[in-house]
Amino acid sequence: MEQPTEVTKVEAKPLIRSGERGLKLTTFDEMWRYSAMVATSDFCPKEFKGKPADCMIAIQYGMELGLSIMSSVRSIAVINGKPSIYGDALLAVCKGSPVFDHAVFAETESGKGDEWGWTCCVGRIGGRPSSRRFTVADARTAKLWGKTGPWTFYPGRMLQMRARAFALRDCFADLLSGVISREEAQDYPTPAPSGSTTTPGEAVTTLAAATAAMTLPEPAIEQVDMSAGVEHIKDAAARVAKNLAGGVADTPQEKPESDTTPVAESVGAPPADSTGVETMELLQLRHNVKKAFGSLPAAKQKKLLGNCSMKAIDDVDGIESAAELQQIRDAIISV
Repeated sequence: MEQPTEVTKVEAKPLIRSGERGLKLTTFDEMWRYSAMVATSDFCPKEFKGKPADCMIAIQYGMELGLSIMSSVRSIAVINGKPSIYGDALLAVCKGSPVFDHAVFAETESGKGDEWGWTCCVGRIGGRPSSRRFTVADARTAKLWGKTGPWTFYPGRMLQMRARAFALRDCFADLLSGVISREEAQDYPTPAPSGSTTTPGEAVTTLAAATAAMTLPEPAIEQVDMSAGVEHIKDAAARVAKNLAGGVADTPQEKPESDTTPVAESVGAPPADSTGVETMELLQLRHNVKKAFGSLPAAKQKKLLGNCSMKAIDDVDGIESAAELQQIRDAIISV
C-alpha cells in the first residue's frame, strides 16, 4: 500500500498594491522585498547596489520628505556621513508643499570677476521673501574655487546650487528637516578615522617630511686629473703604430718628473709593482689578446710576433697601456 505524499504548504506573500504614482509600500515586509529587488537591479544607483538595507532607509528618508519611492532611491545619498539630496530634488520637495510661494521664487545670475554669482529668492505664502547669494569670492573663501571636479567643469551651476540650497534651507527648515544638498555635502572634508587627531594640513606636512627624509643625497664625484694618463696613452699608441708598420720598437722615453703617478693609481687602484698597476680592464684586454692570438695559424702567429717585436705572446703581460693592448688585438684580428 502506497504511503500518502506529504504536501508542504507555502504561505503566499501579500501582493503589493499600486496607485497613480507607482507602488504603495505600507508594511515593513513590503519595503524590504522591494528594496531587495531594487538593490539587484541595473537601475539601482551604485551607492545602493547590493545593499538592500541602505536602499530601504533611503526610501524611508525620502518618504518623510514627500518624495516618491524611485525619486528617493535616485536622489538621496550618504556623503561623508551626511544624508543629502540633489539640488533639483531639494527644490522639488519645497515646491510640492502648499506653503511654497511660486510667485516669489526666482534665480538670477549677475556680476563679473569675483562678484560673479547667483541669487536665489524664495518665500512662504503669507510670509516675507528671503534671498541668498553665492559668489566667486564666497567660493574662494570656502576654498572651493578651482577645486578639481564640478567646480572646475561647471562653476556656474555650482554657484547656483549653493545659493539655492542656502535659501531653501533657511526658509523651509520644517520641510527639509536638516537635510542638505548633495552638491554641498560632497565639498565637506572627509572625516578622519575614529581615534585619529591628525588634521589634513598636518597629514600633508608629515608626508612631505617623510618624503624628504627618504631622499638619498647625491653621491660626491671626485675630480681626477687625467692629463698625464692621456699623454701616456698617446706615446704608447705611437710606439705600437711604428711596430705594426715593421719598424724597430723605440726605446721607451723616460717620463718627466711631473708624471710619476700612474693613471690608475691616481684614482685609488692598488699598485701591482713600481712601474704600473693591475686593473680589471688590463687583465681583460690581455686575456682577449692571448685568446685572439691562439686562434691564428702558426705561420701567422710567427709573422705577427715579428711585426710587433715580441718574442712570445706572453710579453703582453708587461704592457700596461689599455690603448696599446687594444691596438695589438686589432692587428691580430686583421691578420
